Amino acid sequence: MLLFLAFTSCKKDPIIDPNPPAEIEKKILDFYIPFKNIVINEAKRQIIIYETKDFNDFENLTPYIEVSDGVTIQPASGVTIDATKPVSYTLTATDGSKATYALIVCNVEWEYMETISGGASITGMAFFEEPWSAVSQNGVLTLHFGWDTESAIDIYLKSPISSALVSPFPVGNFTPANVPTGKAGATFIYRENGIVKTFVNPLAGTLTITKYDAEKSTISGNFGQIKYAGIGTETQGNTYLSGSFENLPLEIK
Repeated sequence: MLLFLAFTSCKKDPIIDPNPPAEIEKKILDFYIPFKNIVINEAKRQIIIYETKDFNDFENLTPYIEVSDGVTIQPASGVTIDATKPVSYTLTATDGSKATYALIVCNVEWEYMETISGGASITGMAFFEEPWSAVSQNGVLTLHFGWDTESAIDIYLKSPISSALVSPFPVGNFTPANVPTGKAGATFIYRENGIVKTFVNPLAGTLTITKYDAEKSTISGNFGQIKYAGIGTETQGNTYLSGSFENLPLEIK
């Protein structure tokens, strides 16, 4: 017994460093592809490429990447990737710690058809400038396409994301504050030559959510034939807006 006590009394507690070395920062500082609008979402570790659907060469994208000091990345900068398949980038620091970013391609396209002077109709393909976004808050899903300083459309749906995968939701004369459950509304802001017109009463239209990816936090879908009274300096009749979106980043509040 005395021998056991002698040994235990000599045992020392491990020394704990009160200031352990900080983990090496692992960030993608810049992700550049010529002529592409790219956003790095650091909070979600996502690289989002915003593109219109008329661009279809997603199999041959060559990004040039800048990362934190002391960090390597795979696939490396300058390596061509196929974005039609899942792509992720892994950063590895000198201490062995790692971080992974997912690559997301967000596609948005829309068209309009309007009646102009003389009763003729014109149809155009165009796109709202980025950012394109989706926010779910208090049971209302709001899709936003366009800058606040340019033409933009907001479409809002009162439905939980988990039950929104039905086809289609009717778009009616609703605002975000009074849209009924299972219905959608829309607001279109048109800016031309310094003139701003806001249309809050679409007469008809549909909204369909076709996919919700909970892991990536993105949604896909389309909207069709959202009808407004005359838009534009020459428009005499109605304007119909239709469009589609894939992998739209979704923020849940």
